[in-house]
Amino acid sequence: MKFKVFTYIGAYIIGSAIIQLTSGGFPMHVMAFPINIAAAMVWTGMLYLLHHRKGDTEWMKVLTGGDCSILALVLFIAGCLVLGFVPQQSTDTYSLWSRLGVFHFTTSWIFIAILLLLMTNLTLVVLRHRPTNKWCQYRFLLNHIGLWLVLFALFFGAPDTHKYRIMAYKNIPERMGYDVDAQPALLDFGLILRSFHVGYYRNGTPSSYKAQVMVNHSPATIEVNTPYTVSWKEKIYLVGYDVESGNQSPYCIFESVVQPWNYLILIGIVGMALGALLLFIHGSNKHREGEEVNDVVE
Repeated sequence: MKFKVFTYIGAYIIGSAIIQLTSGGFPMHVMAFPINIAAAMVWTGMLYLLHHRKGDTEWMKVLTGGDCSILALVLFIAGCLVLGFVPQQSTDTYSLWSRLGVFHFTTSWIFIAILLLLMTNLTLVVLRHRPTNKWCQYRFLLNHIGLWLVLFALFFGAPDTHKYRIMAYKNIPERMGYDVDAQPALLDFGLILRSFHVGYYRNGTPSSYKAQVMVNHSPATIEVNTPYTVSWKEKIYLVGYDVESGNQSPYCIFESVVQPWNYLILIGIVGMALGALLLFIHGSNKHREGEEVNDVVE
């Protein structure tokens, strides 16, 4: 079985790499709302039907097996390491690594394929699960569905996530932002920088900074790591200023982040936290009570 798992998944990842080399990165904008909602419904419905009609087939057993779970998690962790250690948005466009999407990994077919594999395995494991008792059932569902919600929102919500950089000069209204490709976009709000302050450590390095602004005619204070909430889906972060000018900086750089799926991610994280809490409280008694260990992905 292990050989088949490595063969199937290896061929799957190689296929995604070939698509990446021949067609470039995944066209994320194509999957924006409402296409992503439709795709999510079709994908979930297909897995449900496959589980009930083809659940006993060999390739479905491979997808729901523990070896597939472990390999999918290892690939996902490897992908996260690439994102963490390899500089993204590189201008290199000719090397093999660039063509494989390593420098724009979140939109590479390889990383998309890894995420889809992990979500598919997780979905089928949840559908296959048979409860033994209520506590085992609760913690299994909280952990697995919580993780599923996080991955689901990150995968299908990515096309609806937008970031815009805003350079605001003092007392000059600004309504224009620029995306990661430096393309201009009209913002949903107006921003005016009123004043700016930098705090320093004794050695002269900045300790904190904050800006007094007007957002849609409402006064607000935006500090580093403390964003201003424009709406349920949009926040404004303070990300930079003229370091040489310090408190006299004539401008500040803000970032508007639009993330409509953010609350679904938070629900998933809360679910996993509750599942971990139940595992901590009742896990020590599971062998004594004869419970079946279902908290690890099969």
